[in-house]
Amino acid sequence: MGRPTTGIADTGMARPMTAVRAVGYTSSERTPMTSGGQFDPFNQARLPAPPLEGKSDESPEEKVKQMEKKVNELIEESCFANDRGEYPLALEKAKEAGRKERALCRQREQTSLGEQINLDLTYSVLFNLANQYHANKMYAEALNTYQVIVKNKMFSNAGRLRVNMGNIYCEQKKYPQAVKQYRMALDQVPNTHKDMRIKIMQNIGVAFVKMSQFTDAVTSFEHIMAEKASFQTGFNLLLCYYALGDKEKMKKTFQKLLTVSLGFDDEDKYTLTGDDPQQVLILEVIRNDRLRQIERQSM
Repeated sequence: MGRPTTGIADTGMARPMTAVRAVGYTSSERTPMTSGGQFDPFNQARLPAPPLEGKSDESPEEKVKQMEKKVNELIEESCFANDRGEYPLALEKAKEAGRKERALCRQREQTSLGEQINLDLTYSVLFNLANQYHANKMYAEALNTYQVIVKNKMFSNAGRLRVNMGNIYCEQKKYPQAVKQYRMALDQVPNTHKDMRIKIMQNIGVAFVKMSQFTDAVTSFEHIMAEKASFQTGFNLLLCYYALGDKEKMKKTFQKLLTVSLGFDDEDKYTLTGDDPQQVLILEVIRNDRLRQIERQSM
């Protein structure tokens, strides 16, 4: 028997040919080409896609954030102007910061964000405004602004600003009011802040001297000398005893002054600190003179 033929049935009709094309492709598809007829499989010849449009965030939180940023910028500009000695400009910037901060508070209330109030920012605005009023010699306005701060219980440690108020009264030569503010500030400073308390008591003593109330001044200065003796306080105390005619207390105060530390080592007194030839000669003379020898014996 012969080998059967393929593709032709016994009926004599042609058998369908097997498919030779991949699934999903048709003869009408073309290879990617550019307009110039060049092969471009990655479609690089297409025009770039337009840039994405920026999405504007108009949420209440974003508006509040931008307003806070503007207020801080105005405070900085005010401080810089003050540092340059441009006090009217500094005051104008401080006032503008105050207006912006009040608008910020209204914005918070309208958008139900009142609970997120920034107390630090409010404090900074008021404190800077009071300072700029003071720098412009507008004492009444400065005192009123400080009063707003110290009476607000939400501002912690604000009572210490009464020292600033006392300084303003001193500039106006209103010493009784100054002493009152200093004492109120002293009540707000804990005993652990020793240096600050000493500075406030120094101010109180000086105010009493200005009023010629030397006995009251002595009380302040003696307390300071007992806590932390210094040359400035010692000389002020000598002045008070001289005004009171108390010679014995003057002697004791002078002896107390001799024990006050100079703040540097003994040998540093005889160390050259410059290139002055005359200073070199003086140091060579006193480094081992008779007074220096007596000083060594007493040590």
